[in-house]
Order: sequence, then C-alpha cells, then structure tokens
Amino acid sequence: MNFNVQDESDDMKPLITFVLGAGASCDADLPLYGELLSLQYFEKLEGVVNNIKKPDEQESWLTNIKGHREKCSSFLKDGADLEALLEYYTLNSSRRARELLEYYDSLIQFVDTLYHTTRTPNYLFAFWNWVAGLTSNGYRVAILTFNHDFLLELICVIAHDLPRLKTPLFSYYLEPEDCILIDELLNREIINTGRPERYKEIFNINSDFSYTPILKLHGSFNWLMCSNCKSLVVAGDTLTFYQTFYSSQKCPKCGGELISSVVPPKRAKDISGLSLIWAKAKTILRNSSTVFFVGYSLPPYDLDALELFSNNISQSTRIIAMSKFLTPGFILRYLTMSGFRRVEFIESGFADYLARRK
Repeated sequence: MNFNVQDESDDMKPLITFVLGAGASCDADLPLYGELLSLQYFEKLEGVVNNIKKPDEQESWLTNIKGHREKCSSFLKDGADLEALLEYYTLNSSRRARELLEYYDSLIQFVDTLYHTTRTPNYLFAFWNWVAGLTSNGYRVAILTFNHDFLLELICVIAHDLPRLKTPLFSYYLEPEDCILIDELLNREIINTGRPERYKEIFNINSDFSYTPILKLHGSFNWLMCSNCKSLVVAGDTLTFYQTFYSSQKCPKCGGELISSVVPPKRAKDISGLSLIWAKAKTILRNSSTVFFVGYSLPPYDLDALELFSNNISQSTRIIAMSKFLTPGFILRYLTMSGFRRVEFIESGFADYLARRK
C-alpha cells in the first residue's frame, strides 16, 4: 500500500502530519527505547567504531562506549525496564533517578554524534524530498517527532540540492554561545539553507518557500531548561556542549541555571515549557486531514501522547500507522486510540518504505 496525496482533493489543500517515533531513526542505527538498558547494544556500537580508519579516533570512541556500558551494568542490577526503573528510583533514591536520566541523555547524544561522524542517513534525504514535493504541490505538511536526535536538522542543512523549505527547526547549526527562548522561536520561519551564525540572521526572511513546522514533543539535545523559571532555551551546538555550555550560559529570561531538557516520555510534561509545543501540536492534529505515524509504537506508558492523539484527531482524519513489525499489541493500541475506526497499517521499516516510493 502506498501513501500519496492524490488520494486527497487538491481543492482542500490538506494538512498532512507525520508523527515520527524511534522507528523513524532506528534505520540510522540510533537505539530503540528497549535497547537503552541492553549490553548487547554496545556490541553493535563497537562494530560501528571498528570501521573507523584512524586508530586514535577508534580508541577514543571505544573508551566512551566502555564508560556507558559500565553505567548500564550498574543500572541492570536493579532492572532492565528504563521506565519502571525510573519510577522505582524516584520513590527510593533521587540520586539514582538523576543518574539514570543523565545516562539516558548522555547515551543517546553519544550515539547521535557517533553516527553523524561515521555515516549519513541517506534514507532521510528521500523523506525530506517527499516533504518538499508535497509542499511544492500546495499541500501543507507538519512533522511531530518524539525523537531527541538531530537527524532531521542534519538532513535539512546538507540537502542543498533539494527544494528548500521554511521551518522552525530550532536548528543546532548555530554558534555555541548563541541561545534564545523557545517561545520566541515557535512562530518564526527559518529557511533550511546555509549555516546561520545568529538567530537574528534567520528571522524575517522574505520568500515564497513553504512553511513546515517541526515540533519535538519530548525535547531535543540542544534544548535546555531553566532550573528557576522552567523556561525552555534553544542553544547552539558544539561537540563539547555538555562540558562547556551549562557553566557559561544563564537563562535569557531570569538569569537562572540551565540544565538538560531531554527526558524519558513519562517525564516530558514535567517541563512546563513543553506545554507551548504540545499546544501547537494539538492545533496541528485538529486541522490534519491525514496523520501518518512512522515507527511510533504508541506505548501505553506515554499517557500524555495517548491523550494528545485520542482527543485531537478528528473522526474524519485519515490515520496511517507504519511499523517494521505489526504485532497484535501494536494494532490494538492504534485501534483503541482511534476509537476502533479504520486505521491503515503498513508493515515496513521507514528506509525500505522510502526506497520503494522512488
């Protein structure tokens, strides 16, 4: 089964919303949620590092993998389910809960950096080309993602040969010392071309490019939270981000200390600043004629997400759910969320599906 906009009326200019889960990034070898506390996953990472030609670089990556494996082992003594373990630590040890969150944040960012260093996720070029084709034909497109990684930003910036889009990417392609409140970005339009040095240089750009919002519902590696006023701050990128940025920058709003905003699903709404993004997502879903879920398992523990989709996708909206494995539980969760109306299921990985669209 193939998804194409010809199924919709051109006169309606429908809003097509893609919802991306971990399955959309796993073809770039980023970890699935269940792999975050798995020693076997580190063997996979070592295999990637072994393909790096320079011995000194290889040694550095392997040392980092070893450190993460040791941290993983320390948590596995208490359990292998990250969500259940976090709940247990929250009730019994705030220190261990904080350490688990730091491990979660550190591991995903490490893997994200590793794969950007060793390979380019080419299948996402096909996705971006698809999105650009939709918008150039007059359709509106929105992207909601539960992933923290920079894959979309990476593709948007280096895909100069593709039709350019105008989008609030909250891009990490900025000077390291640059930062801005997220509510100042939500209504801005940013073109995915070049490498701007300051946010002010990408504001108020006049063009006829299409506008495609990309909202990260569970935060991003380059988003920080003020420990005082709980505002979300978008920051510039550097490979030494976590070693240098926190100590040198303060909240633009109140001057408070900045901490990581990357959190597991059940903690997403604990960050009050994310409510702005979730409110925008609700509006997008309510106005969508098609919602295409890609690699999102609709996990039962993410109650906020279940409520978001159940309450804001209308009865007339076309729902498509794609997963590499269509298990009975996966199908039942989507049917329940949709009120047992028709859902179109596609059994495929994201990369394979995009390859077949060519």
